Amino acid sequence: MDPKLLDAIFQNQSADMRIHKEHILEVDVELSDEQRNFIRLSVVNLDILRSVLYNRLDLDKHVGQLISSRDQYDITSLYQEHRSLGKQIPSKGRWGGGRTVDDIPSNETCIGDDIERIRLIRNEMQHSTVLH
Repeated sequence: MDPKLLDAIFQNQSADMRIHKEHILEVDVELSDEQRNFIRLSVVNLDILRSVLYNRLDLDKHVGQLISSRDQYDITSLYQEHRSLGKQIPSKGRWGGGRTVDDIPSNETCIGDDIERIRLIRNEMQHSTVLH
């Protein structure tokens, strides 16, 4: 894949996304349609989910009290901040557990449950075998 195209796709992306870019540059084969679609979905999905977590954290910390700018956070660091803050607890009363989004029942709809879902989506995408 053309490195200039990858630079354009990954410009201003989170650390999670830069890892995917580095992996793609190491691959010396043409990408399949599935792989290309996965990359596009990852860029959009992970950046949007990162923004959701950042905005929620900003609200929970009383707007404007975040230590770093949005670009300094990735999904993992935002998840850890939410856990530390302890304002949005999942329905089950604790953080972690589950390996896929399907492990969280659809009737668990509090903000903490959504934060867990975002963590699991990030993990599924980060550890996907589509690019391997």
